[in-house]
Amino acid sequence: KGRRAFDDAYGLNAIIVRRSADKSGKEGVLSIERETLPWERTEQVTAEEYGRIVTETRALADLCAGAGITLAFECHGNTLTDDYHSSMKLMQDVGHPNAKMYWQPNNLYTVAYNKEAAAALRPHLVNVHVFNWPRPGTREVMANARELWREYAAILTAEGADPWWLLEFMPDDSPASLDAEARSLRELLNE
Repeated sequence: KGRRAFDDAYGLNAIIVRRSADKSGKEGVLSIERETLPWERTEQVTAEEYGRIVTETRALADLCAGAGITLAFECHGNTLTDDYHSSMKLMQDVGHPNAKMYWQPNNLYTVAYNKEAAAALRPHLVNVHVFNWPRPGTREVMANARELWREYAAILTAEGADPWWLLEFMPDDSPASLDAEARSLRELLNE
């Protein structure tokens, strides 16, 4: 009832929001599910499709705002947010205060590009995905990237910005590494 979602695959991880009745029968309960859809790069979407994405994103941002939930999209390869220019365009075209972004460094680009992207997207960010992948396919401990992440943190927290920081990957994919990685991140953020 009252379902709003992207009804086609436009390269975003669609969030499906349903307004339904709670157990007492009271309307207005909001549930959110994440659905992974086939992804398309920005240049693969027609102007008409893009316009529809913008319109539906605004509607979804309104719906989420009414429930106290922030709508956020991840900067991610092979999507409409595959680089920071297309991410900025989406945020500007949507123009909704409740439509936000996640940021993460992209090891397919240079450090200079990632710093530029962090600075450009900072006003739109709610979350930062933290990990140390110095090269594609290579994961290392956060302690090895302390100086780089110190620089990212300075950019991402400038002008009073205060995003959430999320450890997205463990260097060895082991939950046993979480304590050490979290300690490295906390130390970095508290310097």
